Amino acid sequence: MPPLPDRIDFRTISDGRVIVQKMRRDTTDPTQPRDIPLPDGHSIKPPGFDLESAIAWCQGHDYTVRRWHNGARAWLGGAWVIRTRYQIRKMRERAERNQENYCLDFAYDG
Repeated sequence: MPPLPDRIDFRTISDGRVIVQKMRRDTTDPTQPRDIPLPDGHSIKPPGFDLESAIAWCQGHDYTVRRWHNGARAWLGGAWVIRTRYQIRKMRERAERNQENYCLDFAYDG
């Protein structure tokens, strides 16, 4: 059995399908860790995919899960920041410009 992915992203799109992306954490350079998509880790699930069961599975296998309005992200062993400070700042600026009132922490969510 292959090892569990270090991170799994779930995003529900407008037609009800769910995009699932699995990643491995590369810490070769501990000052700049990065997440690398697994070669077979991208899939699009059909409408009706049981996202709640997938999230429950993650929680039952030591993943930390964060959710937002159209998705969720799961990290094995605890959440880590997925964006740089620059990326977070740009996302905040765009949300303010578009007058979006999301309760997201752009370091982890969305």
